[in-house]
Amino acid sequence: MKIKCVKYQVLFLLFITQLVFAQTKDSTMMQKWSVGFTFSPDYSFRIPYNTSTASSNISEKGVFAFTSGVHTQLQLSKILALELGVLYTSMGSKVHVPALNAITTGGTYDPSLPYIGQGNYMSIPERKSIYRYRFISIPFKAHVYFINKNKFNMYASVGVSANWLLDRKTTTTFLYTDGHKEKQTDHKYINTGWYNLFPAALLGVGLNYKLNKRWYLKLEHIYRQVLSPLVDNPISGYFYAIRTDVGVSFNF
Repeated sequence: MKIKCVKYQVLFLLFITQLVFAQTKDSTMMQKWSVGFTFSPDYSFRIPYNTSTASSNISEKGVFAFTSGVHTQLQLSKILALELGVLYTSMGSKVHVPALNAITTGGTYDPSLPYIGQGNYMSIPERKSIYRYRFISIPFKAHVYFINKNKFNMYASVGVSANWLLDRKTTTTFLYTDGHKEKQTDHKYINTGWYNLFPAALLGVGLNYKLNKRWYLKLEHIYRQVLSPLVDNPISGYFYAIRTDVGVSFNF
């Protein structure tokens, strides 16, 4: 599935390259720059797979987050534009681990007898954790317009993004059998470096609405797939995110 996705993106980028070099002199005179600001609600999730039998009872769900930042766009022709941005974004997941009650090796557990000479009784409470990862993201996309009207146009977009991991925040709630709860928070800041760079593939469809010659509104639905796992053990998986960018841009 991932190979096919990458294959289609490569073919699409080759197609765009042909469009760039096929532009006539008249069309290059239409080049126009714009800058803008966007904000989007996100829904991110993982499709996990187990790397150990101990994780077979662990379940995951997605979480809501957000993305915000600035971008610049170069309009090459009526049908093609290139966009580069700098964004603050976050992703994460919710993990549920059921309670575990077990007897370690060494004997048969009897609660009426002392622990000496018996196996140790182990009880781990149920816990629910929320993992959040924050990034600085630099996306590069190509927009191919398939509808151009006086006031609005629609386009398909494809691209990649470089995502530098800034920190990870984990909030865990322990649920005990007597009914009380205990919450713990772990906030870990990450040293920036190439080993904390996570590439992602981007696909989207968008709409621009022109307010006047200088200003236009932007609405774009984007699917993002991180191409390398953030966590490998005991459950690994690749992060995915769906977001809707809402923004305003200025032509100059």
